[in-house]
Amino acid sequence: MKLIATILVCLGLLVAAQDDCPGEYISIGSHCYWISNDEYSWDDGRDQCTTYQPDHRSAGLAHIDDCKELGEVWRYIVENEDPTEDYWIGGSDEAEEGVYRWHSTGHEVPRGIPFWFPGQPDGAEEENALSLSKTGYFADEAASIPQRIICQLL
Repeated sequence: MKLIATILVCLGLLVAAQDDCPGEYISIGSHCYWISNDEYSWDDGRDQCTTYQPDHRSAGLAHIDDCKELGEVWRYIVENEDPTEDYWIGGSDEAEEGVYRWHSTGHEVPRGIPFWFPGQPDGAEEENALSLSKTGYFADEAASIPQRIICQLL
């Protein structure tokens, strides 16, 4: 019962977004995000995010380590983007197999539900990049797969 309540809180809570996001970045929850229309490999997506930095602010693939923020980003995708696609975000286990870390901060990616789809990560050495999957949860994927990207101002 606690698990269901936690998931509902993560997916259902929305707060007023800030209005000070520059360029094509949009306010979702407490951060500024840009969601691409084009698809990239994980590495190319990471490069694309660091290239597109409006107002000289740092940007990278999104790091979402708060369940409320995950719910807000997913809700935005469902309402405004394509929820049948997967989206690259900024975590990987390249440095240490099975230990996912955010590329922008080096902090460990939260484990388990409500973040990861049950049974994920499951890709061993073949799937080292973190995706926000069409399930609304994190999943590990092969970094070479083309996906849309979610960039975040840091």
